[in-house]
Amino acid sequence: HSPFSGTKLSAMQDYGAYLFDLDGTLIDTIELVYQSHAFVYTKLHKKTLDRDLWNTELLPHLGPVDLKGFMIKIHGDCFPIDDITLDGAMQMYREWQLEHCEEYLELCPGAVEAIQRLHEQGKKLAVVTTRSRPSAVRYLEKTGLLQFFPVVVTPTDVPEKKPSPIPVIKALEGLNVKVLKADSAIMVGDHSADIQSGAAAGIHTAFVGWSKQPLSSCKVKPTHHIQQFGELVLC
Repeated sequence: HSPFSGTKLSAMQDYGAYLFDLDGTLIDTIELVYQSHAFVYTKLHKKTLDRDLWNTELLPHLGPVDLKGFMIKIHGDCFPIDDITLDGAMQMYREWQLEHCEEYLELCPGAVEAIQRLHEQGKKLAVVTTRSRPSAVRYLEKTGLLQFFPVVVTPTDVPEKKPSPIPVIKALEGLNVKVLKADSAIMVGDHSADIQSGAAAGIHTAFVGWSKQPLSSCKVKPTHHIQQFGELVLC
């Protein structure tokens, strides 16, 4: 049951600047993330990471939670395991993921076409992600999207992550966008933290219908709820 039922979300409008979350919004990384964690899990526990456990117990927590917290959720707070420290497990995860990203990375349907059209229309575009800079830039590069995004804000660029407004404010500054009113820009994401971050920064927001989370998971009401990327392109 959505907390917003009975309250109509706004019809899409034209914006000068578009900010996007990366994982789950522009790029579908779920399988890549699962395979990376499964590799580490097998190394540590000598057994397979159960898909049902992943889908029911772990996947709902994926998002802006930091890797360290997610690792503890999977393996328990009992490091070192087999002489592998938590930092060592995180390093193993990152290395395997970067090495195998091309096998599992997929673009969300319609992403390239929509971003290309917005770029052609002269819109200002940025990515605001909780993914580390090396992998964020590499994945944008591999999917052909990097060329459209002059600004990419990652956790190492800011003192606080989403749902704080700071990453969104940083991206707007990078794009040289002054938020004179809320519809100066829009933050598009698949997680409540994206919507909270954009709203707290004083701009409009859009929650994507291809999110693994329901609309009801949003802690603040998004301005828009889009079912496909094309809805962002008005002409």
